[in-house]
Amino acid sequence: MRRHFHGLIDAWIELSPQYGSQHVKMAIRRVCEHIDKHYAHNLSLPEAAEMAHLSVSHFSSLFKKSTGLTYLNYVNQLRIQKAKELLLVPETKIYEVADQVGFVSLPYFNRVFKQLVGTTPLEFRKRHRI
Repeated sequence: MRRHFHGLIDAWIELSPQYGSQHVKMAIRRVCEHIDKHYAHNLSLPEAAEMAHLSVSHFSSLFKKSTGLTYLNYVNQLRIQKAKELLLVPETKIYEVADQVGFVSLPYFNRVFKQLVGTTPLEFRKRHRI
C-alpha cells in the first residue's frame, strides 16, 4: 500500500510541471515516510506542512493531488490497515489495538474502522474466527 502511494506521488509530480520541483517531490515523500513509520503518533496537518516547508493550504492541496487522499484519510487508512493486522491477534483487546495505532478514542476508532472496512472491529474478528 505504501509503495502504491509513493508511486502515485512520483507519477503525479512528473506529470504536473507547475509542481514538478524536486523540493516538492521530496517534501511530500519525506512526510509520507514519516507517517508510515510514526502512524501511531499524532502528527497534525500544520506540523506535517512545516516538515515539508510549505504552507498548510499548499501542502494540503499538494498532498491530496500526490496521494489521491486527504492528509487525514491517508493517516486513517494506514492506521486501519495496521489495526486489521493487530486484530488478528486474539489476545489483544480492541481498545488496545485502537491505542496502539494512534486513536485516542475507541468510539472514533470504531467509526473510522467501519467507514473504511465496512464492518466494526468486533465483526471483523468474528469473520476471521477470532
